[in-house]
Amino acid sequence: MHSEAPDDISVRSLTPEERTQADEVAQRLRLELRGLVELLPVAERGASAMARALEIDRNTCQRIVAATGRDEADASMLVQLPGVAGLRQFTEAMSRRFPGSESASAIAGVGAAVDKFDKVIDQLAGSQRKLRERLDIDRLADGVDATSPGPSDSLAVRRSLFRAAVDVVGRWSDTRVSARIIRPVPNDPMHTENIRMTGHVGHLSRSVSVPLEVYSSAPEELIENDGAAGPAFRSLDARQGVGDTPGFLLREFCTHPLPRVTSRAAGARMIHAIDEMGTPGQASDIFVADRRAGRDKHPATQHPAIGEVSTIMNFPARRFVMDIFLHREIARRCIPSLEVHLSPLQSGSMLLSRWSTKIPGGPRLELLGTGVERIDTDAYPRHADVVRGLFTSMGWNADEFVGYRCDVAYPIWRAAYCMLFDFTGNELPMPIGIDER
Repeated sequence: MHSEAPDDISVRSLTPEERTQADEVAQRLRLELRGLVELLPVAERGASAMARALEIDRNTCQRIVAATGRDEADASMLVQLPGVAGLRQFTEAMSRRFPGSESASAIAGVGAAVDKFDKVIDQLAGSQRKLRERLDIDRLADGVDATSPGPSDSLAVRRSLFRAAVDVVGRWSDTRVSARIIRPVPNDPMHTENIRMTGHVGHLSRSVSVPLEVYSSAPEELIENDGAAGPAFRSLDARQGVGDTPGFLLREFCTHPLPRVTSRAAGARMIHAIDEMGTPGQASDIFVADRRAGRDKHPATQHPAIGEVSTIMNFPARRFVMDIFLHREIARRCIPSLEVHLSPLQSGSMLLSRWSTKIPGGPRLELLGTGVERIDTDAYPRHADVVRGLFTSMGWNADEFVGYRCDVAYPIWRAAYCMLFDFTGNELPMPIGIDER
């Protein structure tokens, strides 16, 4: 039972701090509940089928299905969910349905999130009904935004962090750009392949600074089938290897003299050390690109069915632009979103715990549309040329791809800017791939 809140609490809107707290609880509940729902066979994930399978109230199931199917979770979701009693009834029913140890962690995760939900209701309103009243005040306020920006939405805060990071790291870029192009493996729709580009524009370093390194993760098939051999990468000129790897550079877009690149395998990733060869104190442009040497599982086959492309801001920059291009056969089946996280980022099965690393606020996801006609940016005048060059080098038709963009001034140092592509409801890829051409 919830204790009654003070009489006047329901006539006040949520403070920015209270709303942030409620948003975080909602995000955690959505992810934990989704992980538990996905234990059910696909045929039992609708409200009616779920109610029959678990032998609980259909309305409870309907509200859970609606909440876990949302693109985003915020405080409003807390009053759309069943009450605490209904959520605990659902958890108990799932525990009976899946009594083995395999489901124990998912059930425990939902239990902890429901306990947090119970606590925040007591703190903010005293009951779910009164919480709805406080949220309605915000909704009905005539054009007044009762929320305040998240910490990552303050340009002044991000700028101050940039300046401090420059002093700590000793190197920085005027602009950092990145691009990823992903498509299904020809005639194999269960796997994907991709190429990656990273560019540091107007890069400067002090005489004493952190080394400049770029990382490549190992393709999943290499980790699973030949982990002892270490990851491999393939430059766009189709060469593989370690040691001196000048083919990693996009020479046309680098300043001269060209930097030296030395690549080495380190566990599940490749480390590319970049040594600038120009005059100390002179800004340089450094662009690198590679093609994954193996295949990745299509994200629709994963659990949870969420694909992720992330860039960690290892070095401070005044501007960051990240473009992701998905082949239309992938793009048409997923819902994209953009998040900012503390790094190192947990991925894979740990996606269900993302609420614990997510930084409130952040830039909006931009849809670039089909092809490369709308990818120009004032952040770097030659950006469109770089991206078009990637498509041309691979012989891939840019008009078959859909682009998405993250663009932020003074990105948060050591944060991970993550694009997520949610395939929930499309977990098993359709037997339609693309033909090599």
